[in-house]
Amino acid sequence: MQLYIATDGDDRWSGTRDTPNSDRTDGPFATIYRARDRIRELKAAGQLFEPVTVSIRGGRYPLAKPVIFTQEDSAPVTYAAYQDEQPIFDGGVILTGWQQTTVNGVQAWVTDAPFDFRQLFVNGQRRARPRLPKQGEYRIAAVDGDADSMTLFEGTDRFQFAAGDLDAGWHNLTDVELVLTHFWSEERLPIEAIDSTTNTVIAARKLLFNPRQDVAGTLAPYTVENVFEALTEPGEWYLDRASRKVYYIPVPGETPENTTITAARLLQFIRVEGTPQRPVEFIRFKGLTFQHSDWIQPTGYGIRFNPYGPARQDYTMEDTEIDPPGDKEYGCAAQAAYNVPGALYFEYAAHCVVEDCRLEHIGWYGIELAEGCSGVHITRNTLADLGAGGIKIGGASTRGPREDRTGHNHVIDNHIHHAGEVFPSGVGIILLHTFNNVIAHNHIHDLYYSGISCGWVWGIKDCISRENLIAYNHIHDLGFGILSDMGGIYTLGVQPGTTLRGNVIYNVTARGYGGWGIYLDEGSSHILVEGNIAYNTGHENFHQNYGRENIVRGNIFAFSQIGGAILNRDAAEHNSISFEGNIFLTDGQPIYNGGRHAPLENRPFRSDINLFYDVTGAEPVFRRGRGESASLLTLAEYRAFGNDRHSIVADPGCRPPDFVLPPDSPAFSIGFQPIDPSRAGCRTSNDNDQS
Repeated sequence: MQLYIATDGDDRWSGTRDTPNSDRTDGPFATIYRARDRIRELKAAGQLFEPVTVSIRGGRYPLAKPVIFTQEDSAPVTYAAYQDEQPIFDGGVILTGWQQTTVNGVQAWVTDAPFDFRQLFVNGQRRARPRLPKQGEYRIAAVDGDADSMTLFEGTDRFQFAAGDLDAGWHNLTDVELVLTHFWSEERLPIEAIDSTTNTVIAARKLLFNPRQDVAGTLAPYTVENVFEALTEPGEWYLDRASRKVYYIPVPGETPENTTITAARLLQFIRVEGTPQRPVEFIRFKGLTFQHSDWIQPTGYGIRFNPYGPARQDYTMEDTEIDPPGDKEYGCAAQAAYNVPGALYFEYAAHCVVEDCRLEHIGWYGIELAEGCSGVHITRNTLADLGAGGIKIGGASTRGPREDRTGHNHVIDNHIHHAGEVFPSGVGIILLHTFNNVIAHNHIHDLYYSGISCGWVWGIKDCISRENLIAYNHIHDLGFGILSDMGGIYTLGVQPGTTLRGNVIYNVTARGYGGWGIYLDEGSSHILVEGNIAYNTGHENFHQNYGRENIVRGNIFAFSQIGGAILNRDAAEHNSISFEGNIFLTDGQPIYNGGRHAPLENRPFRSDINLFYDVTGAEPVFRRGRGESASLLTLAEYRAFGNDRHSIVADPGCRPPDFVLPPDSPAFSIGFQPIDPSRAGCRTSNDNDQS
């Protein structure tokens, strides 16, 4: 069965024609809501006997509220772009009526604000709210008590600032937000009050984490966002909620006639909402574009956030209760912005598909598979200009109901880039409590935190995560010195059967520590790391914090700033890692670094039949100890501890970026299998989109 939607359609028509008839008495539908409802009517009447394709003609379709699909919509239904046309579902509102004005001595435009919003896009580009300082960052001057003695989760709702950094006289002071980036997360704190006598700022939310920058003890940096007095630079905008006015300073060449200015209104475009007993099945979205969604700070740390509340009235930001009464909420989206929802949201969905779609100018994560999702395919999509990360998957933990568990999903050939614009801790693809997923051939770049994250249990404990295949992903240009403690691929917990294979990772740079290529964090166990390339990282190419019985073989680890690999802590009586058949290339850095709690002489790992080479021509070295007590060991001194007695020192003949081995490479003598980095990344045309 075939139905149609078009911008010149009418929801009173049959929807069975792709264009209106000559007398305009019949033709396509005007909205996706009506197409969905017509299919429901046919099902209820017992008149639906075949799969349905809803072809959507090109053009812009403003969405007044998310499109919700429930179990009554289960059927083989495809919502697809019509032939070679491009339909756009737009969650924003185009602002008009701009007038010339002057703001802070600068020529600007002004118009009425139809609603509250936090994101503005001009001619398809994200524009920033005014911030201070214009370049660089401020830094917390002091906090009550000793920050160095505070525990990790000992936050505060106030701190002292350097004289002149903050001003109690700012216009709409409680609309100004402090944005801190420390440890592995960001914290957004709306200002409640400023005491100018003590240079103390009090926030309406409180820090989740200690106010330090990271484990080194330096107090955290921060910026100040949404300051009216800072509205001075081309491309900046400000919403004055008190006067209901929007101000924008145009960039050179922009005029009201050639400029489309869109305010984001919706938070989500699509919600697929089944139940444990009746999941939503067999719905496909193909070739569609979703753009312009807004964001708010999720409520509660560790609690799934429903932005619309139980009534779900208008599904728009201005009708949302952001903060419940009572104690102050945290300003943190926590690690990996895990409690930030997706703009396309699925729960209790099975055998659904999102393919060849484009999500851009998004306030939250792009796509989320929540509880009870299985057999969902997310394929050949482009996700760009994202507030948080790209794709988030996770259901119940071991303590949750079995029917809430999520697994057996595929995320393949997606291009995810320029993310973390609001929540820098967002991850390209994150797997929380989920199993048997395939994450392959994705291209992930230009994020401020990890590229792919897998697992959500800290320590050696029962864990849902297992048998996830993370293969042939192209991951690069991460971190940019904003956050710490990240990896191109990051894992947590006991994950038997999880495999990292054929991934290519490079250019990972943290602020303080932890710009690693592959990062097996707390409790990561029974994971196979095979045939990957990691190079040009700020810290070691491979890092394991602690875990058990991981196998690391046949990889190329090259040119990190401080060493090839490190095991930070051992696993007591168990073997932590087995290294075998890897190529380590350094440029004056150690091959292995002994961790703080896993010195090389303890033999907390097994390593042999590897190839070591320092391109300076120097003998490879191995770092023993940390800090001032550290010393460099020769290969002979290191071998005395029992590892790498059959490893060789030789030039493998390969270099970045292609790492091609010459036919006579000594790497073949250790059984090394060549790695073709061109296999990593998307195999489809969407990978060419760098916008």
